[in-house]
Amino acid sequence: MSYRTTGRWQDISFSDVKRGFVHMIMNTHAEVVIGAVSFAALAGFVSHSGEMSKRGQIPVAFSQLADIEETAKQNGTEVPPLTRYYAVTNDVAMGVFDANNISYQDGRGTNADFAEALTGIFDKQISDRAYRTTSGYLQSFNSIVFEARKALDPNTEVALNVRSTINALDEAWSESHIDNYRTETYMERQCYGVGEDQSCMYVTKTRQVYDDTTHRFRYDKEKGALSVQILNDFAQKFPDLDISEILQVARTVSETNRTAMHESRKDLPGYKPLSDGEFLNLSRTWAEGSNYALLQGGIERSFDKLVASAPMWDAASKTARSRTYTTSFRSHSGPQQFQIADAALDYAVMMSRDIAKINSGIDLAEDTVPSLQDKIYRYTELYRYGKPEGEYASEGKQLRQEIMDDAREIYKENFSGGFDVYPVKWQMIVLWSVIGLIAGGGLGYGAHRGIEYWDNNRIRPN
Repeated sequence: MSYRTTGRWQDISFSDVKRGFVHMIMNTHAEVVIGAVSFAALAGFVSHSGEMSKRGQIPVAFSQLADIEETAKQNGTEVPPLTRYYAVTNDVAMGVFDANNISYQDGRGTNADFAEALTGIFDKQISDRAYRTTSGYLQSFNSIVFEARKALDPNTEVALNVRSTINALDEAWSESHIDNYRTETYMERQCYGVGEDQSCMYVTKTRQVYDDTTHRFRYDKEKGALSVQILNDFAQKFPDLDISEILQVARTVSETNRTAMHESRKDLPGYKPLSDGEFLNLSRTWAEGSNYALLQGGIERSFDKLVASAPMWDAASKTARSRTYTTSFRSHSGPQQFQIADAALDYAVMMSRDIAKINSGIDLAEDTVPSLQDKIYRYTELYRYGKPEGEYASEGKQLRQEIMDDAREIYKENFSGGFDVYPVKWQMIVLWSVIGLIAGGGLGYGAHRGIEYWDNNRIRPN
């Protein structure tokens, strides 16, 4: 074989290449590099292929709101506002996820496939019971949010008023925990040299050793009295907090919903065909996994405990004073008066935090759903008459990413106990690549040691 090198022809024989390769293997750790890179690439490729296959497997389950409405009508009642809000919000996100899945199941997952699936789901003419309300309620979503907020007004009013209670309780007490150390002297044997030339000596050294902790709990009497007054006022103004709505769920599951549930999970690890009961349970995940269902009970329990702590803190404040303790433990609960005020503060903070989480999910949906609707309309228009080109193709790609991101954000912020809508785990690709790198490097090192052993022990010709 001939190769042009440095401007002239030079013959390189196969035996030259072979000798060079053998020399590299025998005199370097090339096996380690080759093994590590090869196994990392293989593991990364297999993991990437597996994760990419999940792009059309975002778990889906619609709320069956049409059936909930039918049941309410038969009972002569209306669908409660929070039920309607969470059902519609779930179905908007699920409509996007279902369209994504269909684009991969019925096509190749292209932008045109996604646009066609979105049109089928969000078209106002769709009459299927799983989809019927998805598009219809988009037009009145702001009024749905308004009614949901009205239902949550007791929460919101309590959260606004409890802020002053939180600030007052926080300022009434302050605490500090200071670890104390003592200097300890010890002797350490140090040796220098080797064999007969080795000499040893003892060196004096010091180290810091934990002794005890000083716990200081400082009470501000004036601010303490103010916190008592503010907490008592809060308890009198809000004797109870009870949002009685229980989210209503469907009693049946449509065939379209069953198909969406099955198709969106069939290729996920560990999936087994679903029973009737499992289909029904999945269709109720929106209710059971909603922020309201998960947090409202805790909010009301924290409220009850906060109100109950008002007379306890009133009585305890009369004997409250600053205290200092020195103990052999790094933590200390403090005097009883401090514990009562601190517990009340915790109840107020937990209640305020959980109310904020419910409200922030609704805020995000109110801001995002209308713009999501506009993006879906624009996206489907781009692909209605064929594949767009140039800047319109770039716009379509960007819109698809935003539609998926918005749907996921809406769902995640309102259904913290819902499905994992991020089935593709990029971190798993990295993890398996690293595992492949380590395993391949280890095998390469083992091969290198084996070659070394063989080379050192083989019989060489004279």
